[in-house]
Amino acid sequence: MNPILEIQGIRKSFSLKSGVFGRPDGAIHAVDGVDLMLFPNETLGLVGESGCGKTTLAKLILMLEAPDTGRIVFDGTDVFQARGDALRKIRRGMQVIFQDPFGSLNPRKKVKSIIEEPMTVHRTGSRQEIRDRAVELLAMVGLSPDMLKRYPHEFSGGQRQRICIARALAINPSLLICDEPVSALDVSIQAQVINLLVDLQSRLRLSYLFISHDLSVVGYISQRIAVMYRGRIVELASSQALFDRPLHPYTRCLMDAVPDPVPRSGASMPRPASAPGGQILGGAGCAYRAACARSRDECSREIPALRETEAGHLVACHRPE
Repeated sequence: MNPILEIQGIRKSFSLKSGVFGRPDGAIHAVDGVDLMLFPNETLGLVGESGCGKTTLAKLILMLEAPDTGRIVFDGTDVFQARGDALRKIRRGMQVIFQDPFGSLNPRKKVKSIIEEPMTVHRTGSRQEIRDRAVELLAMVGLSPDMLKRYPHEFSGGQRQRICIARALAINPSLLICDEPVSALDVSIQAQVINLLVDLQSRLRLSYLFISHDLSVVGYISQRIAVMYRGRIVELASSQALFDRPLHPYTRCLMDAVPDPVPRSGASMPRPASAPGGQILGGAGCAYRAACARSRDECSREIPALRETEAGHLVACHRPE
């Protein structure tokens, strides 16, 4: 099966500045050589702490940022080389659900205008067809047609996120980038939205890149999970394999940070990383070595490659568990 999305050696760096006059003071890799594939009708979870580069990677996929090097191929087309009709097809094929449902909705527009706008821009039908499609989309996400006449501030957080999902589905995309789509919601509402996404994927055969820092949510919805640390993928495996046998010490650190009503024997608080954010340019060795109890001399000399140690289980570590 061919991937619907293929990320090849993508890198993105940002300049660091210091002083009153903002003098250049080095640079940082927010995304540092990421390779990933996402297949049709699959959910790939992308998990990691704040500042590890998850959202920057999402912006690169959505062409909101330009990479320094590397390629992103969507449905067989290089997104940064596409022009004209090919570019319009890509933009219709991938949509995004943002973390903050209120901030991503125009407070001055009614729900009707918000949902119809993508269809109007991409000219997907007549005015009547667009109206009918808006009603259909609201029903699809569990809302009633009379809500089309209301403004975003009149809804709860969960209802607003359902409106965001309806808008994302308006032009029939095949890929949804879900950037922390439930982290701003109450726990009970999170479960409803996650179950809605699972149901929509089954009905519409969607592919999801599901970005989160919450391992329990990612583990529930994803078939495979990629763990990101300082701009690099440090582990990639099926959801079950990652939870049953995490191989990278950072993954084990994330597992230990998940609240457990019955603490595991020998579990300890994870040690924090030495510094937040991405990888400083020119830094040698493993980015996690300062926080790793298993660090050795080779960890400071050589960047570990992401390699397969078990069937379908990849890890970037010189001394995997």
